[in-house]
Amino acid sequence: MEFNLIITEEFEKDLDEALNYISKRPDNTIAAKNLMDKISGIFSQLKDNPFLYPKHHDSKIAKQGYRFAVVGNFLIFYLADEKTKTVYPACRKTSRWSVFLQADAVFDGKAVKNKNRS
Repeated sequence: MEFNLIITEEFEKDLDEALNYISKRPDNTIAAKNLMDKISGIFSQLKDNPFLYPKHHDSKIAKQGYRFAVVGNFLIFYLADEKTKTVYPACRKTSRWSVFLQADAVFDGKAVKNKNRS
């Protein structure tokens, strides 16, 4: 069964920032398109198999259930909910991922507590 993919506002914000940064130079429009193509490909994979990518090597992060895929200088962290067949991605610049994972997640406008967080 295919999983639903719910794009968070934070993901859209981070992606917009990335695309704006990349697109500042006229010769980088191809790079921006390539980033979008790679992310679209990952999303297609996640819909079919959300457990394809590994959990993070940090045990505290892995206990929270986050998996990740690497796209250039970005990490797409996501939670896959087996009960609802839903995937919640959250793209972060590699320099900000640890701050993001320490916070409670917000998906589809609703706060989701990271129950396993120490």
